[in-house]
Amino acid sequence: MTLRSHSLERSSQPAIVQTEIEGVVPCVLVYSASSGHGHLDSWNTMFIKILLSKGFTVLALTPEGQGLQSRLTRQGYEFSESLQILDYFATSKPNFLTLEGLRYGAISILRHLWHRWSAFGVSYCSNSASNEILYGMRGYWRNQLFRVLVPPVYRVTYLFYAGSRRLMMNLQVFGSNPDQELPTGNDPIDFAKHVNRAIKSGPQRPNFVLNMYLDAYRTTSASWSGFDRISKWPWGGICFAPRLDSLEGYHSTSTLKGIFLLDRSLLNYYRQRNPKITFEYLPDITYSTVPDYPSPLVKKIKKRAAGRIIVVLGGAIGRQKNLASWFNVIELADPIRWYFVQVGEIYEEALTVEDKIALNRKLLNPPENFFIINGFINEEEIFNDIIRASDIIYAVYRDFTLSSNMLSKAACLKKPILVSENYLMGERVNHYGIGRAVDERDAHKIYQGLLMIWQSPPAVGSFERYNRDFDLQDLSVILTDFIERCAATPSDCHK
Repeated sequence: MTLRSHSLERSSQPAIVQTEIEGVVPCVLVYSASSGHGHLDSWNTMFIKILLSKGFTVLALTPEGQGLQSRLTRQGYEFSESLQILDYFATSKPNFLTLEGLRYGAISILRHLWHRWSAFGVSYCSNSASNEILYGMRGYWRNQLFRVLVPPVYRVTYLFYAGSRRLMMNLQVFGSNPDQELPTGNDPIDFAKHVNRAIKSGPQRPNFVLNMYLDAYRTTSASWSGFDRISKWPWGGICFAPRLDSLEGYHSTSTLKGIFLLDRSLLNYYRQRNPKITFEYLPDITYSTVPDYPSPLVKKIKKRAAGRIIVVLGGAIGRQKNLASWFNVIELADPIRWYFVQVGEIYEEALTVEDKIALNRKLLNPPENFFIINGFINEEEIFNDIIRASDIIYAVYRDFTLSSNMLSKAACLKKPILVSENYLMGERVNHYGIGRAVDERDAHKIYQGLLMIWQSPPAVGSFERYNRDFDLQDLSVILTDFIERCAATPSDCHK
């Protein structure tokens, strides 16, 4: 597939700068334990390309190594000895012979199967299943049979699933939350063990380890108490959702050298709380490449929209996506003028009761002006293509204080965005004028926001101003400078 880049990629070929630490080309191990999440997978690829272009040697350790290789290939990267994609699973051998291991494995498998079945069932309940795009089913009659059989079977299993969850909560089989039968968050010790095994079997020892998602880990000091004993390498990471009440547990580790924050206003707070650590602002840049021609999925969406105004809600669908308000807006909108598209895997366990009721009602009786894809789209170019086909991006999130790469997608693809008037996203949208900010709790005001955007869209200059401040070249300089400073910081790693 031939790809075209928008404004964000205008600096995607920075000049190669050979940077040396102690006389050798520095080696960075980029660690990303999370996969199947568009933002994180995209950033993993982006950061690796930046480091390679700056002359670093990169060791990539991720469970989606094949996906990383595929994305790099699609983006035109020519593989060399400067990049080594390590075998994540070869360095991780969980002990499933123990009772805890068997329990964990069984729960993980059941959840995975349910998410797969849920994505399959939702697509047929909403009549958005596609033979060629989602499931590869080429038989017309088989697909027609599925359209008859799958919806009632899915509805029965969904009712059983929802009922069993309520029963477990009432009986407190798993405590107050059936999704927390295991400790919440990844174990920091697993992070250290993965890196140690990779270093032991890898081609060289890294000067620095970059963890792409610190938010995935437990934050208590006790959880990190044993980390220093087995981590003998300088490291840092990206924190998307920092805690302001107390410092996360990893701040107490002696090998931590730096942390990236996506909100510039928090830098001084953290620098004062922990002056030994390098804190740096990281602009929330996104991958915005799109196909030269509309994908089959986009063609299908536009055909069904039939000239109506297309509004897209995209990304992982959890509590923050505010589904209850989203569906209320759909009910308020004129179906002759408006067409709504929801793209992303639904995490039902993360939804509020209000969200679940609204979602279930829509799945049982989907409106004609609603298109849903319950599943992760592996190729971000296709996701970007859906954004390009939209008229308005819907991002009126609930209680969401953080940055979102949907702002950068809106600016790069020049699509107006509707967000909550609260917190960071609202501040940025109002500051740059790339859309409108409304009350996230009021469906009528949200709908009025859609009408106002359609009647008075942002000026092109607003998007360009945002892109100048969130530029890939700036991110490249910030990233390399951060790693050089952290790797050169005196360390207790070898004591």
